[in-house]
Amino acid sequence: MPRPHLDGALQRALVIGLAKSGTTIISRTIFSSISNAVFSMEPKTVAHFEEIAADPNPRVAKILFGHWENRQNLLEGILQGETGFVPDAPSPSSGTQGTMRSAVCFIWYLIW
Repeated sequence: MPRPHLDGALQRALVIGLAKSGTTIISRTIFSSISNAVFSMEPKTVAHFEEIAADPNPRVAKILFGHWENRQNLLEGILQGETGFVPDAPSPSSGTQGTMRSAVCFIWYLIW
């Protein structure tokens, strides 16, 4: 099966989940489908997200809920884009491309 290419459709993605729930394979698949993307594997500081927000390269970040469960206010800030790192979101008028972005960007696990 050919690998999907998300060039142009996706520049920033955030995958969050529980340990051993498939987040690595999901995030690595997204990463491998975007040319020139940079991968952040389980960053544990808000400063990291502030740094990558300034990076013009496409970014894929994968975080584990367990690393942030005692700092839920900080995690909430990351998820709300308060660090400046804002994953791509679907636009209401983007049709199929919006559906693809939704499928990729909003792979969220119900964790709390």
